Amino acid sequence: MAQLSEKSIADGRSFLQALDGAGVVSSAALWLWRPSENAWRYVLSSPLVQKGSDMPVKIAAVLATMPAEFAVNRDNILLYESQDPAIQTLHKAIQTGPGITAMRMSGNVINGVRIDDAYVYRLNRRAA
Repeated sequence: MAQLSEKSIADGRSFLQALDGAGVVSSAALWLWRPSENAWRYVLSSPLVQKGSDMPVKIAAVLATMPAEFAVNRDNILLYESQDPAIQTLHKAIQTGPGITAMRMSGNVINGVRIDDAYVYRLNRRAA
């Protein structure tokens, strides 16, 4: 498994701050290790993720303001609806509130779902 770099952690926090500043509501924001892809993915969940929503446009606008070498990019972002079962499983285990936190989860099993590695910034069910 590739280690999540300090730069990726810092960029992930900066990206979430920029999304918050742009008024993009997120109920979950985290880096998640995806063993099937052998890669880290930046996971965002929001009640705004649905067919026809302008959330992808807002995310693209925020990404356009980031430097070229920024760790979060359109190729590694995964968007989930707030009611997605994977997101709901995480919400059952952890609640961070609306702010931005720093929490590492490694080798956890939540309701039978293994989380190999994750770096959580936000898991806020109330935003869902």
